[in-house]
Amino acid sequence: MEMTQAMSGMMDMLLVTSSIEHDDDTGKPILTIQTQNNSPFPLPNVAGTLRIESNKGEPTGGEVNGASATGEFELKEMQSSIYTQLNDRQRIEEQRSNAIDVLLPGMRCMDIFELSLKQFDSWIIHVEFSLKSPGTGKRLFKRHELGVYLLDQCTIRWSSDDGTKGPDLSYTASMMMAPLRHVLKVPVTEGVSVGMRFSMTPLQEEFNVKGYVSSISDDKRVAELRFWSEELSLPRIQDILQLIQRELEILGEAIPENTII
Repeated sequence: MEMTQAMSGMMDMLLVTSSIEHDDDTGKPILTIQTQNNSPFPLPNVAGTLRIESNKGEPTGGEVNGASATGEFELKEMQSSIYTQLNDRQRIEEQRSNAIDVLLPGMRCMDIFELSLKQFDSWIIHVEFSLKSPGTGKRLFKRHELGVYLLDQCTIRWSSDDGTKGPDLSYTASMMMAPLRHVLKVPVTEGVSVGMRFSMTPLQEEFNVKGYVSSISDDKRVAELRFWSEELSLPRIQDILQLIQRELEILGEAIPENTII
């Protein structure tokens, strides 16, 4: 009983955080996982796995929009000490060739992966950390999920007001100023003003989304964005614009990054 409580306490003091950032050089999202042992005890036989599925709920071995999901993504290891991509045909113990054996007290490991998502869609990453209990020999698990947004898969560029307006068929989203600057990567040297223009270009698709700041509240805390795409004949374009609108609205309320929506 005391051993069980001790191991439960150690797992509570294990900190696992993850984030997604867009790499403007490659156009791909970068997944970073930080794992830190805040307990006073070494954690033995640690391992970690990653699994990706579409936000529609299909597992990676199923079908995603009519295509086999198995080939819809790729994790390129850039820096890894614990986590590997989960292969259902292997046991966790067989995937630990790059894993460390012991996570010492105060030790922090950082794992970095480049995500190659061959389909422009929203995704969920399942992160699982485990260790072998010295008392029972059974594996103890700590799990969490994070979302990969459409916005994470776009290169975003800003430019000055050129005086032109968008088409009548466009979408709007309101965002608080602080998350707007962070989510849409407004250059730190630029202020946000009415008329400023932006573009979003996905790596996987031959189209882009254009927009501009249509208004700013009197207290300068909230901006309204108007955006559209000129490639209206492309399949899914309206669904994509609606999902981008939803992402902007929710992320614009300053909720934690990469919450699944």
